[in-house]
Amino acid sequence: MDLEKTAYLSNNLPDCFDRPKANTNWGDWSYDKKNYYLTYKKFYPVNLLNYNTNAKIMDLIFQVNGKKGSGKWDDFCVDELIDAIDSIFYPQANCCSGGENKKFNAKKICQEYNKKLQEA
Repeated sequence: MDLEKTAYLSNNLPDCFDRPKANTNWGDWSYDKKNYYLTYKKFYPVNLLNYNTNAKIMDLIFQVNGKKGSGKWDDFCVDELIDAIDSIFYPQANCCSGGENKKFNAKKICQEYNKKLQEA
């Protein structure tokens, strides 16, 4: 089975599967659909095309968690980041269904998400 193809296609699940609503803002995080960047308060850009593994996504979450509540980082930055990742990547369908790692392509997932944004 081609897991990359499976993950890509699972991004098109019907709405009855409770996929998070397409959005471009989650608190202080914003999504640049043209360049596939997620940015925190306009000073911390994250190129989503670099996040093609669960380990990289987890690393990002824990990096931000280490900054939470200090300096420019508020107490909700991690919660909002997870909401953004959930909306864009839909990890339970595309990255780690049933606790198993999946191979996925961040660019394809972002492109599909951009289509959802156009429909919204």
